[in-house]
Amino acid sequence: MRTLGYRRGFLCLPGRSAYLREMDYLPFYSLAPQHDLIRSELNNCFRKLMDRGNFILGDEVAGLEAEWATFTGVKHCIGVANGSDAITLSLRALGIGPGDEVMVPALTCSPTWMAVAAAGAKLIPVDVDMSSGLIRPDLVEAQLTSQVKAIVPVHLYGQSVDMQSLMELSNRFAVPLIEDNAQGHGARCGERMTGSMGLLGTTSFYPTKNLGALGDGGAITTQDDQLALTLRRMRNYGSSIRFQHDIKGVNSRLDEWQAAVLRIKLQHLDRWNTARKQVASQYRDELVNVGEIQWQGGENESGANHHLVVMRTQHRDALKAWLHQHGIGTDVHYPLPPHLQPSFSEYGFRLGQFPAAEGWASTVLSLPAWPGLTSLQVSRVCDVIRLFYNRH
Repeated sequence: MRTLGYRRGFLCLPGRSAYLREMDYLPFYSLAPQHDLIRSELNNCFRKLMDRGNFILGDEVAGLEAEWATFTGVKHCIGVANGSDAITLSLRALGIGPGDEVMVPALTCSPTWMAVAAAGAKLIPVDVDMSSGLIRPDLVEAQLTSQVKAIVPVHLYGQSVDMQSLMELSNRFAVPLIEDNAQGHGARCGERMTGSMGLLGTTSFYPTKNLGALGDGGAITTQDDQLALTLRRMRNYGSSIRFQHDIKGVNSRLDEWQAAVLRIKLQHLDRWNTARKQVASQYRDELVNVGEIQWQGGENESGANHHLVVMRTQHRDALKAWLHQHGIGTDVHYPLPPHLQPSFSEYGFRLGQFPAAEGWASTVLSLPAWPGLTSLQVSRVCDVIRLFYNRH
């Protein structure tokens, strides 16, 4: 077994050609390698956009909508301002609001819940699978009532939910599925892309997503012609003809600059997802049988896009501090599940009500994993994790 030591401020890695300085901080996430690759394209695109002078709902948005629809495998894509609006507008387009109930996973980023709340619907949390962290279809079926008007599964960390089971439930009970695909860009469930299987698919193009803008952005995907028309109106003050407002709408438009950036990045998405998969595989290979580390499991693991590489450990907080001490950034997705957030206190949810979600929240740790992260950097993280378990 290799041992690690220190010499005059350096972390010594036996068998390596160099020492890694403790002060050389490895961030949890960096966009620099991606942006360095496409910097000239971005600069040229910005100049062209400035020369055209059209910044709202122009050719770039239309182009991205067509390209993202093709990539996802659907007929329609509607660009919106952000991922939260994508969910809220999808619910409103289906006529879902006050008095209706919407099922959501108990483990997700809180904006999923907030988007449902913004539509006025009541949240019905469903606990997750302890291995995958994804919503359990059997619990969805057990909690379905006539008041439930939609189910919002989340492809958490970049792995698809068991959509086959959920689609069967959706068809049997006539309850639409609205996929939260914010973390699922390019992920698959069998042969199908996430975001293409529900009645509606929603996504976020937040900068750190697998396909990320240089600001906020989002989109909705669907095969339904009428829903697509309704959503195009809703995102633009209810209008499809200038100064004519057929329905009540909002201002939730994806702008031309973000769409242009996303079109450039979309050309690289498959390659970047492959790089993420290689990083995830290296972590698992190098940390096999180390401590009591557990990785995200699940039946759709092979189709994951590895938006996040997450491990679970009972020593999460101590390991996170240890990695920080050794110049390695990590994060926790997510330390407090939505049902325990003060923002949802009116529901009266209690500690222990969703044990699997709480189990994930207390043990999950996200490791550095981004396109451009080198094999040596991944090995550095693994070396420091091994040293932690050797000393604890």
